[in-house]
Formats: sequence, C-alpha cells, structure tokens
Amino acid sequence: MLRLAEVRLLASRWQIASVHRETRDLVLAYRSSRLIKKLVAERADPRLRIVDEKSAYYRLTPDDEAAEREAVRAVEGAVAGVSRGAVYCGDASEEVRG
Repeated sequence: MLRLAEVRLLASRWQIASVHRETRDLVLAYRSSRLIKKLVAERADPRLRIVDEKSAYYRLTPDDEAAEREAVRAVEGAVAGVSRGAVYCGDASEEVRG
C-alpha cells in the first residue's frame, strides 16, 4: 500500500489524479490527454493503454501478487523516469524535469 501511495505521488507530475486496482488492471485517472499520450508513447509498453478520455489502464499478468508488485514498479518507473527534458504541466511557472 505504501508503494501505491509512492506511485500516486510520482504520477502527479503526469497529471494522473488517481491510481487504483480494478480486477486485472491498474486504472490511472488522468487530467491531461497530452501528457498521458506522451507517457504511453514514451513507455512503449502494450500493457499501458488509454481506454477513454479520462482513464488509462495498465494490465496485470495472471500471477496476482507478483504481477501487482511488478506493475507497481513498472508504472512507478514509467512516471518517474520516462521524460527526457522538461515537461509542461499546465502552468507556465511549473516544469517537471526527468
């Protein structure tokens, strides 16, 4: 649970408002379609996909406990280390550098 809280904090730089588990997926509710598209494109992982104008899903593998730990590490890595350079996050005074 602590790791999921850490992922939520890291995800905020991508304007991901919440992360929760829904059966076989981690659901990322996002605010910026531009940033989520950038994240998905840079991550190039077929398990991370945009499903609608507010949600992206990261598909878990069948091995639940190991898969959840793997997915949290993967999403954490995606939101913490994908960006090369500055990313505009909606406010001219705010930049996120990866």
